[in-house]
Amino acid sequence: MEFEIIKVEQQKQRILVEIELSDRTRKKYGYPLGEGWENKINGKFRFVRDIEEKLNKEERVSNEIIDFSEINKEVTGKKIKLK
Repeated sequence: MEFEIIKVEQQKQRILVEIELSDRTRKKYGYPLGEGWENKINGKFRFVRDIEEKLNKEERVSNEIIDFSEINKEVTGKKIKLK
């Protein structure tokens, strides 16, 4: 997967990053200031590494096949009592 960073800006107490994916869809990610997201690790900004990880996870999850009909049969309409 490939993406392009369109904009990085400071909004109040956060960094806002807008990206565009290879299919031309855009996403925005926010990172709180003061938590090291603006630091570099091995020459790459921490927030860029996080975006890469999130996109890789999204790609992996989108390829998983889950049988929700079985889940629905087991839990839909069931009353659950808190202990």
